[in-house]
Amino acid sequence: MTAIYDPIIADQPTIDEACPASMRPLVIKSHGAKLNGIIYLAAGAGLHPTVIFLHGFPGYERSSDIAQAIRRAGWHVANFSYRGSWGSEGNYAQQHLVEDTLAVFEFLQSNAEEYRIDPQKIVLIGHSLGGATALAAAIQEPSIKYVASLAGVNWEASASLKENDPTAFEALAAQLDGDSAPLTGFDGKVFLTETSQNHERYDVQPNAKRLANRQILLVGGKRDNVIPLEKHHFPILHALQAENAIYLTHHILDDDHVFSNYRISLTQLIVSWLRELK
Repeated sequence: MTAIYDPIIADQPTIDEACPASMRPLVIKSHGAKLNGIIYLAAGAGLHPTVIFLHGFPGYERSSDIAQAIRRAGWHVANFSYRGSWGSEGNYAQQHLVEDTLAVFEFLQSNAEEYRIDPQKIVLIGHSLGGATALAAAIQEPSIKYVASLAGVNWEASASLKENDPTAFEALAAQLDGDSAPLTGFDGKVFLTETSQNHERYDVQPNAKRLANRQILLVGGKRDNVIPLEKHHFPILHALQAENAIYLTHHILDDDHVFSNYRISLTQLIVSWLRELK
């Protein structure tokens, strides 16, 4: 009996000589600025469902291990750097995160034939601030049907800090400034102020009804001291549940913010969820 191929822990059993897996660089325009990116192309002719991975702040963790497993499972995976991050043009700003995500989504839809993409099945998966950005992009764009947020930020948790807890506001701004070396034009206080100003447009809690019919995966970490479950994961979860989001999937792993210990378990959750998307 032939063993079942598991793309999460094993290489492809054969190479498709006519259409092998490959990687291509991407340069995508967003509001006049060039974004740097790549796309991992899955093996096999025909159209493939595609994941856009959104990195967190400032972007050290890119989840390339998960991206490679997703590709082995038959999906393309695109990864990019927002404006003002990691060599992409422009300045890093909260509103730019959402705008850039939408620009990449539209680029892949518009160039679906060139990259062998199924334009009806493009999924956003974001980690940390990328998770918040993925959900915010879906709020803005109804054609985004599939979103996963991994240890995702709840923007509302920091939106009122400046008014309600100035000490915490200053501390968080200083922390963000200390981590911002790969970013251009970043200022922690300005970024948090922008977050507060854009709160009603981008945060899940006032917009949960808009997401109620999307297929959403939320994964949190029990040991996450960066984005604690109580302030970030659970408010988003409960807001969606209150709107009877029937396509919502929810998991908690006994892990830290970047899921350092359970990468295989996290990958299994994601690949299983992707395979069940309709």
